[in-house]
Amino acid sequence: MPASSAFIIPRDHADTGKMDSTFVASAFGPALWGTFVACIMYGYTCYFTARYFRHYANDRKWFKGTVASLWVVDTFITFFSMDYCFYYLARRYGEPEALSTAVWSLQATIFFTCFPPAISNVFYLTRLQKIGYKNVYVLGGISCLILLRLALELTSSFLTFKFPRFDDNARYKPLSLAYCSISSIADLTLAVLITRNLLITRKVMRAKAGYKRSDKTIDGVVMYMLCTGILTSVVCAISLLAIILIRDGLVDKALHGILGKLYVISVLTVLNCRESHVKEASRFEASAFGVGSDTSSISESTRGLLSRESQSLTFSPLPVQWSLTDNEKYPRSIPSVYDNRSMTS
Repeated sequence: MPASSAFIIPRDHADTGKMDSTFVASAFGPALWGTFVACIMYGYTCYFTARYFRHYANDRKWFKGTVASLWVVDTFITFFSMDYCFYYLARRYGEPEALSTAVWSLQATIFFTCFPPAISNVFYLTRLQKIGYKNVYVLGGISCLILLRLALELTSSFLTFKFPRFDDNARYKPLSLAYCSISSIADLTLAVLITRNLLITRKVMRAKAGYKRSDKTIDGVVMYMLCTGILTSVVCAISLLAIILIRDGLVDKALHGILGKLYVISVLTVLNCRESHVKEASRFEASAFGVGSDTSSISESTRGLLSRESQSLTFSPLPVQWSLTDNEKYPRSIPSVYDNRSMTS
């Protein structure tokens, strides 16, 4: 997360050694509200993480490492965000000197927020290559954008340790502007390219083999990718405007706290919405978006979680979806769902 534009404590507050509550609310209120929203989104992160490790036990180690690293980083960001809000608004409230300097937890928040966008973009870049996009120049260009953004963010975070006072943030304001611009370009480019290749893949598969059951899955991923890419780009653009137009307060820190959660939830949602563990899923569905499981053996406890009738991204327990019609069609398959392996797994 890039450093914000500096906000200056009014001279009368600095001279008297007292802080007006209106100034504190305008300066640190946005950071507090951003932390509130980020904590709510952290609940979704924990849910999706727990769900992933429960239902995708046979998934690739690289995916498991990605999910684990995102959860660990997001946990640190959430904890440090709550700590610096408590520091400014409770522990050192009304002290001009304390409120004019970045506390260690704020600096740590800025540092750890550098990683979710990079991890998310690397994940989507590898998926883009996996589903058939082979233009090495475009892939290399996106890789350069990701590395450049990470380098700018890390440089900005290191400068907050060297220059902790908020009125020194103007020294590296151009880094913040550059990061937000690059972030918007990278997010939109990845979203458009992945969407385009998924639509082409669906068209080819339907023409050759008539895979119609995967349509809703691909449509859901396409819509989610478009919404995610557009949403993160819009938040980056708003943060860019906040850095330029809003001098006082930590508005951009609030926005980047929320933005980091969007990157984390985006990856976790895509990994959790797969149909690769459904018993009736086609081979194409199992490998759609290039995130199929490593092994052919699928955990019995994860089968039947997707509605047979909808075959959409919405998961629901099998007993709720099983109807009398299904009982007549598949009279021999019902006991297998409740066998010993399923009940004990």
